[in-house]
Amino acid sequence: MKSHESALFDLWRFQSSEDEPATCSTEIRACLGAARSALQSLTTMWEDRTLSKEIKLKLLKTLVWPVVMYGEESWTLKASDISQVGSLRDDMLQT
Repeated sequence: MKSHESALFDLWRFQSSEDEPATCSTEIRACLGAARSALQSLTTMWEDRTLSKEIKLKLLKTLVWPVVMYGEESWTLKASDISQVGSLRDDMLQT
């Protein structure tokens, strides 16, 4: 009888081929797209001069950043994925 870890490894090996290694780039791009959409939907708030930068930063961390990081515990990152997340972070802080 196979162990649980061995069965999971066999399932992973079955789902990915040598030509196309298992990556999370598609999921990461989807999360980044959703975060950009959330960021744009809050444009009026970012342009509001009555809100302090501290409040805007707290709102950014609570409303947008969790959208980016959803499922990140299971991501297998490539250098290009790290670059995309960093780029979004920079864009968010410039807003």
